[in-house]
Amino acid sequence: MTFTGSTRALHRGRRPFVVTYRGRSMTVDLAGYYPEDSDEGIHVGDDMAVTDAALRTLEDEHAGENG
Repeated sequence: MTFTGSTRALHRGRRPFVVTYRGRSMTVDLAGYYPEDSDEGIHVGDDMAVTDAALRTLEDEHAGENG
């Protein structure tokens, strides 16, 4: 796979990604297609599910502290 309009090859892998909500942060391993020389990537299918789950966890923690 390549970036649209580019010849850079993308490879399937995982990269650390920080999810932040109201001052709390959680680092997840985000699957996607990434070039070797950049942090940019393309995410398909359920790749973003891990970030959604992390955000829900952070929201629940915040609500528990302030509820």
